[in-house]
Amino acid sequence: MRNVKLGIRARVGAIVGVAAVGLVVVTAVAGMAARSEGYSARKNALRTLVESAASSARAALESEQGGTATRAEAQARAAAVIA
Repeated sequence: MRNVKLGIRARVGAIVGVAAVGLVVVTAVAGMAARSEGYSARKNALRTLVESAASSARAALESEQGGTATRAEAQARAAAVIA
């Protein structure tokens, strides 16, 4: 292997280049992490919304089956809560 001597300008240029590449890599990784985090947050919000709607529908069904509301009343109540 040959021993190559670099001048100060070449050394500084190499350091700046390596730092720039590192910055691009860190930025890309942070962007992917933020995107994944945003996806997870939307997924959890949607899950909560669906669980809430299902719970409201269950409560309306139970009120109908328990005789405290007619089918039409239970459906109207569930639809109002879900909408």
